[in-house]
Amino acid sequence: MSLAARLERALPAGRLALLKLIAGEAERVDSALYLVGGFVRDLLLDSPAADFDLVVEGDAIRLATTLAST
Repeated sequence: MSLAARLERALPAGRLALLKLIAGEAERVDSALYLVGGFVRDLLLDSPAADFDLVVEGDAIRLATTLAST
């Protein structure tokens, strides 16, 4: 199973929608966005948690400001 499919299966609909919103906006403002930490490990082990950590490569303040106004 692909990692994208695992991610879609693992996250509740609201969290998945939030992640997709953030990822889409990061792409729009040309910032790389990464899922990191224990969530990724747990996803690979098929026991993911509902919370996740993100790292922004680029202007994280700009991304956060844009998301806050959405």
